[in-house]
Amino acid sequence: MTRFGLGFPVGGANLIPGAATEAMVMRNLLSLFVLALALAVAMADRTRAQQLIDKGFVHGWNLMVDPAFGNGCLIQTVYEDHSVARLGFDALEKRGYFAVYNMAWGDIEVGRNYDVTFDLGGQ
Repeated sequence: MTRFGLGFPVGGANLIPGAATEAMVMRNLLSLFVLALALAVAMADRTRAQQLIDKGFVHGWNLMVDPAFGNGCLIQTVYEDHSVARLGFDALEKRGYFAVYNMAWGDIEVGRNYDVTFDLGGQ
């Protein structure tokens, strides 16, 4: 029997009548259900990780809440070079964090050292 994708038979002439066909249909339905469930969970995690709740804008900084960190608060600003600086509190781990992002920087390699300079108002 020729199969395609998740094991669906191709062409009606290849179907075997009886219990074997019913078992195959049930197995295919179960496979589709598991695939749909996995996709839904993956999308829910991705959506949850991306949803910051905006609470306002003060002196160039966005005030936000991050549900992925137990509704921890953060401030964030974006610079002309598209760098994003974020200072926040992870309410799940009960700790603060400081992060700077820029897509142009590329990937960080594990085990490699990088020079980092912080310039706080020219000081």
